[in-house]
Amino acid sequence: MKKICVVILIIALLLSGSAYITKNGDNLGDVYSTDIRTTIDGYPISCYTIDGRTVIPLEDLGNYGFQISFDELTRTLDVRTDVFPAHPILPEVSQQPAGKVLGCYSYTDIIACVNGIRIPSYNFQGKTYAAVEDLGGINDSYNASWGFSDYNMNYIWDETSRTMALNCFRFLPESELGRVLHNAEAMVTQPEYGVYTEGAPEEAPYYGAPLEPRSGIYAGINADGNGWPDGEGRLFPHGFASYSNYVEFDERQDYFFKPGSLFLPEADCLTLAPWNLTNVEQVFENEPYIRRTLDYMASFQKPVIVRFGAEMNVSSIGDSPSAYVKAFRMIADIVHEYPNFAVMWSVNDLGGWNRLMSYYYPGDEYVDWIGISSFMKRDFMENPSTTRTDSMLFMTGDFAWHTNCLKPILQFMEENNIHKPVAISEGAVTSGLSYSSEKLTSWAEPRLRAMYWNVAMRYPQVKMITYFNNSHESEEIQYSLYGHANYIAIIEEALQNGPYLLSYSQKNPRFTFVHLAGQRLPAGCVPLYTYAYLPEETVNSVIYQIDGADICQRTEIPYRYEANLSDIEDGSHILSVGINGSNSTHTLTYPFVKEKDDIFFIIN
Repeated sequence: MKKICVVILIIALLLSGSAYITKNGDNLGDVYSTDIRTTIDGYPISCYTIDGRTVIPLEDLGNYGFQISFDELTRTLDVRTDVFPAHPILPEVSQQPAGKVLGCYSYTDIIACVNGIRIPSYNFQGKTYAAVEDLGGINDSYNASWGFSDYNMNYIWDETSRTMALNCFRFLPESELGRVLHNAEAMVTQPEYGVYTEGAPEEAPYYGAPLEPRSGIYAGINADGNGWPDGEGRLFPHGFASYSNYVEFDERQDYFFKPGSLFLPEADCLTLAPWNLTNVEQVFENEPYIRRTLDYMASFQKPVIVRFGAEMNVSSIGDSPSAYVKAFRMIADIVHEYPNFAVMWSVNDLGGWNRLMSYYYPGDEYVDWIGISSFMKRDFMENPSTTRTDSMLFMTGDFAWHTNCLKPILQFMEENNIHKPVAISEGAVTSGLSYSSEKLTSWAEPRLRAMYWNVAMRYPQVKMITYFNNSHESEEIQYSLYGHANYIAIIEEALQNGPYLLSYSQKNPRFTFVHLAGQRLPAGCVPLYTYAYLPEETVNSVIYQIDGADICQRTEIPYRYEANLSDIEDGSHILSVGINGSNSTHTLTYPFVKEKDDIFFIIN
């Protein structure tokens, strides 16, 4: 009987029109004139009143330093913050008395997004309107600390003047480019050198982060970068301490692709899980998916580092810094519920010049590891005629060395007192150019050696290097190791002889790099390594001398020489290290004392 009554009720509602389905153009309410004056960054913009709120036309924001686009397929109006124009051409805005009905706003299927975040909107006279109270509303504690809403705005209401002042957060203006360039130039145009030796593993810095090795560098590769479990496509004859398995949030991927999913059960490794997405807003709506995916990762019973929302400083997920941070914090809180899991915050090494890393840092309690994507490119933006200025600013060409490209993130960490292990979470050196048949050997091979030797010497806080052995035919710059036996040999030499961990359970490497000065070593075994960076020069050789007499010459990074000083007399001596560049020479001196079977290098 109840079912029959329900059916009758539904039919009655349909007949009466009460169940009418709203469609485009249907009127929803009145639009009123207002005596409120609304401004954006001090410039007036047209406004009206709808439902007691002050609304402005989103399409008009193109005149106020925003990019406006419309996707007909998804029916999405997209508004993105841009630089405010130096000479804006603004529409005429006339003051009106309040309360006059100007018409009706209507239903529309258009979705309005401001900096990637959906916003309630109204359709009136063919334009899409949003309320100032929404655009600039500070709704939670993080927005309050950041000073802006997720839409990159705030507003101030002045009752006396009846003014709504909408203020916009904008990324660095072009006037700051000179300062940014000066900072980059200072990083890459000064010679750097030093001599290192092998210290005990426990001399390595240690920050106590989850899954951080006490000493050594996790050798990593993307999960499909070293063939299949049956050996097909194998490049390296051993496993790796870390495999990078990618997960796509947009596609609700809740599993690892093959071959990673096949060899993880047997591998002695940790899993680096880059979790990519194009819009951070979806994070807040998909906790079940998030937990389902983390449950899957945990099912392998392997330690996992979740690298969520990487490279936000070069992608649209960074268009709303506050939304990004809140999404990252939500992910981090959930990840930290899982034992043997850690969270990595990972930037592009250089990023957009006007997008500071400080905009996006979620806070120490949410971050366990700091990562960077760092790819050595000969040309900036695939331009063989890259200018010197662009090469300096984006560290390409002559300035493309991982030891340079790590400097911005390390500078940020120092300035903000951040003490975390660092990872090259994605890194590679160009192996081919689709637009050029030029041989890259002389340019690329020293950079690949520097990636695995000089980084370990210069920056002992780096605890993971993941080689991104992957290229797509559609990409103009290639990074694949396949077909490049010379690249593989260079990497393998470093992995076997440097401070690397080839399995997760390996507790310590044989040694860690330490500065030579201040070290006491057995006279019969004095391992010497030299780090040398000469801007825009080729280092042709490094010559080691004792008391002015040559004992060895090396021509390839890491310029290693194991000196046997057992036969020299006890007493004071000088080790000299000559660095011979294509345009300059430099000499380093290290006084030392021989005492029977020991050598002690004095700190100058």
